Amino acid sequence: NVPYSEAGNSVTNGIDASHAYGDNVAHLQNAYRINVKEQPDVVKQQIMEHGAVGASYTHYYAGENHLNNSYYDMQGIVSSGGGHAVMIVGWDDDYSKDNFATTTKPSNNGAWLIRNS
Repeated sequence: NVPYSEAGNSVTNGIDASHAYGDNVAHLQNAYRINVKEQPDVVKQQIMEHGAVGASYTHYYAGENHLNNSYYDMQGIVSSGGGHAVMIVGWDDDYSKDNFATTTKPSNNGAWLIRNS
């Protein structure tokens, strides 16, 4: 929680160490980094235990099908950064890959159920 009035000074002088712990409003605890493509079972377990998994990804508009509300990101959800944040709230392993646009489709059936911001 660094006051905006100190933003100019922080560029040249850095941020005073007292802001690291003395001014905290909230603490993030028990956060996990999960690669959605490499660890889908871990994502599913976290959804079952906690109700949702936050994810960020870069939206490339490849394979979008508004008729079925389907979206296939050929680049995949990125492990850090990304241009968009969503919540993964479930999955459907039987969701047909044919519900995605005809030019780009996933290789297997299945889809994550996403809540957008």
